[in-house]
Amino acid sequence: MFISDRPGGLGGTDLYVSHRRNQRDDFGWDLPENLGSGVNSSSTEVTPGSFEDPNNGNFVLYFSSNCPGGQGGVDIYSSVLRNDGIFGPAVLVPELSSAVGDNFPAPRNDGLELYLASNRAGTLGGNDVWVSTRPSTSAPWSTPVNLGPSINSAAGENGTTMPFNRTSLIVDSDRGGPATGRDLYVSTRTKLTGTGPAINAGGVVNATTYLAGPLAPNSLVSIFGTNLATVTAPGQFVSGGYLTNLFGTRVSFNFSGGSIDAPLLYISPLQINAQVPAGLAPGSASVTVTVDGATSAPQVVTIQ
Repeated sequence: MFISDRPGGLGGTDLYVSHRRNQRDDFGWDLPENLGSGVNSSSTEVTPGSFEDPNNGNFVLYFSSNCPGGQGGVDIYSSVLRNDGIFGPAVLVPELSSAVGDNFPAPRNDGLELYLASNRAGTLGGNDVWVSTRPSTSAPWSTPVNLGPSINSAAGENGTTMPFNRTSLIVDSDRGGPATGRDLYVSTRTKLTGTGPAINAGGVVNATTYLAGPLAPNSLVSIFGTNLATVTAPGQFVSGGYLTNLFGTRVSFNFSGGSIDAPLLYISPLQINAQVPAGLAPGSASVTVTVDGATSAPQVVTIQ
């Protein structure tokens, strides 16, 4: 996805997309396609950023535009890719926009954190990088917060990118002065572990009755606790079965002969729905939840 003012657009600078069938073929890109009137306008559309919503699979596009109806200057808009492959009508994101210039929206891959460049009140000079968060992808964004002098400078900081590891931030800046022009800088943060996952006492129950008791192989189980996942997401059915590792969360059934990870149908910080692994022998077992390498205390269950 990129911007262009080539002939055939809707006016100003438009957003375009090109696809390729082989991700390893750097020269296999199709002809670019204009994203259409749901996104583009007779004004200027720039700086696209996107993520795939883990809760519903929607591909969500964020971008900046100076089209009429905003809050002033350049504002941030979003649009969702429809099932027919066309982006739906763009909507203003008021909590991310201001009366001046807001550009380069860069959502994290889970859609819960977004970075942007803005010259709104409170900058250290020129554009600064700001961050906004939200507890779920259906919730509004928080008021953007300036990242401060550890990232920003008296010069101008613009485009940002956060790699998949979520611990690095790449920033474009002209702080080096005219002699160097604009350069890329990287900043890293320590991954916050916080409190590890914990299963409530008696928190492993039948998913239909919500009662504790013996669990049958292949039956559905609900697990209640805290810090059971870093995101809220449905299970992903791949190659005939549900994944057993979903966004860093695993549920393990442990027994004297080893351990089997359970297929995950739903994860959230407070509840997990999983399938009791097939092939478990009758008797005692323990259930543990592992999130990004941190494992809960075991909860003893009976397999019937």
